[in-house]
Amino acid sequence: MKYKYPLTDHYDGNKFNNPGLNVDKSFLEVIKWSFSRPKNAWPKWVINKFKPQLSKQINKNEAHITFINHVTFLLQFSNHNLLFDPVFSERASPLSFVGFKRVRKPGLEIDELPKIDIIMVSHNHYDHMDLASLKILHNKFKPLFIVPLANKVYFKSFGLDVNVLELDWWQDHIFEGIKVTLTPAQHWSARGLFDRRQALWGGFVVENQNNN
Repeated sequence: MKYKYPLTDHYDGNKFNNPGLNVDKSFLEVIKWSFSRPKNAWPKWVINKFKPQLSKQINKNEAHITFINHVTFLLQFSNHNLLFDPVFSERASPLSFVGFKRVRKPGLEIDELPKIDIIMVSHNHYDHMDLASLKILHNKFKPLFIVPLANKVYFKSFGLDVNVLELDWWQDHIFEGIKVTLTPAQHWSARGLFDRRQALWGGFVVENQNNN
């Protein structure tokens, strides 16, 4: 994949990078790491002893955040709900029957979520961009998806015709008074063997301008 984006300190016209830093991990390194972990590093299954209790009412000057599982967080304002890196599938893998498998259920299931207005995905690794979950969330809520540059193509490849907005580092977008800014992060991207660093990654800063 090649895209026509302006050249920057983190995009050379072909791939994205971390300015002054190389954090790439080869496929062989990842496999080696997965087999080097202690055999009992992870339990086979953990039962959730507690369940998040969402607030029924949120005041205008408040923000509530709920940890759901793994990297998934729910951020709630009085009139908007935002979801970060939603992962609800059993495995973080291109295949449904092999790959890294969760060892506990999400704290909340998708059917227990409030109406989601914005979903942010930080990068395309399988344990952050869970397209199967994103499809369910799209069908249920029709939210705006905000992703770093060159990540929209993965939605299309999965057959997802959704409202996706791409941002570069330090670009922002305002949705009904909610300002979302994509910030730099030291990481990398890949969903296959041949697309390493062909999509950008990042973090998010969220400001609720409705409280001003």
